[in-house]
Amino acid sequence: ALAVDPDNFALQAQAARAEEKRARGEWTSPTCLGDEKAANPFLRAVQPDLAARLDMRGATPAAVFRELRERKNRF
Repeated sequence: ALAVDPDNFALQAQAARAEEKRARGEWTSPTCLGDEKAANPFLRAVQPDLAARLDMRGATPAAVFRELRERKNRF
């Protein structure tokens, strides 16, 4: 997620919390839906700033979602 959306503050914060929990041997899920909606790129495919980051200005949310899926497949 950070590879495609590194400037997302909510994602940065969620990743930091997850790392802290992992370091303490704690579970990182479940999480709150509100946190996921702010951080998860798949749930942000409708947002123009994410499309722009992917060089997909004006693309449909479905096209952005497909691109995110393809990038995840290659990662």
